[in-house]
Parts: sequence; structure tokens; C-alpha cells
Amino acid sequence: MKTKICRLYNKYGYFLYVLIVPVYLALFFTVEGVVTSSSNYFVSYLPLDDFIPFCEWFIFPYILWYPFLLLPGLYLMFTDVDTFRRYLIYIGMSFYTVTFICFLFPNGQNLRVDIPSLGRDNIALSILSRIYSADTNTNVCPSVHVVGAVGSMFAMLSSPKIKSRAFKFFTVLFGVLISISTVFVKQHSVLDIIVAVPYSLIFCIISFKLIKLKKKYSPIIES
Repeated sequence: MKTKICRLYNKYGYFLYVLIVPVYLALFFTVEGVVTSSSNYFVSYLPLDDFIPFCEWFIFPYILWYPFLLLPGLYLMFTDVDTFRRYLIYIGMSFYTVTFICFLFPNGQNLRVDIPSLGRDNIALSILSRIYSADTNTNVCPSVHVVGAVGSMFAMLSSPKIKSRAFKFFTVLFGVLISISTVFVKQHSVLDIIVAVPYSLIFCIISFKLIKLKKKYSPIIES
């Protein structure tokens, strides 16, 4: 039995990296419960925010963030184990650190629009209203949306399994669109993006370039 478990671990042990995600979610919701809209927080804001128009239709690239993070992880899990592990290491290191930053230095933004006062109704506003209700306006700097998008882009661009230039182009295009959507739906300040970009690049360098992976795994799908 012990030998069988060891064999399974030696073959599929890298699946354990997925546990990084539920641990992050537990930390995130804990901090969300501590740093709330009624907390005394640093207001993330730049004058440039006042010149960025509200546009509810950007909610669609905004919600693309979820599959944009998930689908590359699933693809790499089965085809490129080393990049998959580095991607999850990046998610863990960068997301955990954001959570601790927001806990130690509470921050939030006061840019959200009053949707009922807009005097219009459409599917984009309906989705955005639900997101406003489910997500607080706190714990915004640096933007996890941007941090996640940059990590996903870096993983897909650095994987030797992905050679299509067109695919890489659209990966970057969607990553940028997802990142800027945060300011058009007033979920983030420009400041959150400005802080998130260099922050993300630092963790990309650490995760994808500097960390040495000692144990080797074979991908389930060989190309």
C-alpha cells in the first residue's frame, strides 16, 4: 500500500499545488471580513480616476478573469508540469502577499457608481450590481485582478508547449483588456494597477526564472 502511494505521489504529486488556491480563498475571505467598507482604510485614488468614464460593458472582460486564470492552469497541468508548478507558485506567493498587505495596511476605493441613479437597465449593469453586492470596495491595492492576469500571461508566454504567435498575441490582448476593465467598472483606481504591474513582474521573475524545481514530473499528455 505504501509503495503504491509513493508511486502515485511520484507521478501525480504536483497536483497538490492546486491546494494553494483554497488556502488563498480562506485567507481572502478572512481579510474581507476584517477590512470592510466601514473600516478606517487608506483610500486608493489618483486624479486620473476622475477622467476615466464609467462603462458597464467592461464587466464582460472583467469577469473573463476567472477563466483566464483557470483554463491556462488546467492546460499546463496536463501538458507542461514545470510551467504549471511555477504558475501555481506565482499565484501562491503573489496572492498571499497581497492578502497580507491588505490586512496590515487596510485600503479601499470610493469610486463605485450608484447603479440605480444611472436611469438605465441592461445585462451588464445587472451583472455589475451583483458583483458590487458580493465584493467589498476594500482590499484593492495592488489589484489582484491585474496580478492574476499578468501571471497567467507570463505562464502562457513562457511555456515551451505554446508556439503560436497568434495565441500569444491574444493572450496579451485579453490580459491587458481584463486589467484595464477594472477601472472602467470602478472596481479599482488607476493607482491599484500602477502598483500591481511592477509587483507582478517581481513575482514573475522569482517564480518563473529564479526558483529551482528539484523534482521532475512527466506530463500526463505527451506532445
